[in-house]
Amino acid sequence: RTSSDEALAVRIREIYDAVVELIERHRPGAVSVEDVFHGKNARSALKLGHARGAILLAAAHHDLIIAE
Repeated sequence: RTSSDEALAVRIREIYDAVVELIERHRPGAVSVEDVFHGKNARSALKLGHARGAILLAAAHHDLIIAE
């Protein structure tokens, strides 16, 4: 979990860095990422989309197969 006191860009970078660390430690051949769904709170869905993008970018930088 990232700190809500931090700027959004900093929080996204923290997510990216954490995912990269996991990828490098466990060396998966593929990742699976769920689609963002729009519930009652569009703002939350948008922030979740940012986190999803950080995960997808980390996976792409490591040439992993991505299942969505």
